[in-house]
Amino acid sequence: MKITKMVAGLFASAVMACSFTAFTASADSFSIKFMKGDLNGDEVINVTDMNIMNAHFKLIKPLEDPTVADLNWDGKVNVTDRLLMSQHIKCQKAIHTGDADGDNAVTSDDITAISKHIQGKKALSKSGKYAADVNGDGKINVTDIAKIAAYLKA
Repeated sequence: MKITKMVAGLFASAVMACSFTAFTASADSFSIKFMKGDLNGDEVINVTDMNIMNAHFKLIKPLEDPTVADLNWDGKVNVTDRLLMSQHIKCQKAIHTGDADGDNAVTSDDITAISKHIQGKKALSKSGKYAADVNGDGKINVTDIAKIAAYLKA
């Protein structure tokens, strides 16, 4: 519980320092969300997920939780997300999932892992670093934490 309060405090301080609107929330209140792009929940991003996304676009079967299909974390599900999924399936470009700790789910534990990495307390693995840079700007920072926190809170 101490770590949860510490991470929440660190997050709030970092957000305020970066001129973002700070909010307080207990990390325990965040729900578990599985990796972005895994639209059917089978822990694999493949053609089946692409078919589900296409059905959403064609208004055949709208997604229950569209945030899971927002692969570039911009708050919208559009053709850019479809392109990213296609590139991922073809092994051309991996999707930034937010799953920094590698447990196949985006949780408050990922926020903790990223916070420890930023503080220099515990480095992320190579794949963890890639997943932690959710907005794809080449930096792991409070912006990535904020996007994950917003995703979990939604």
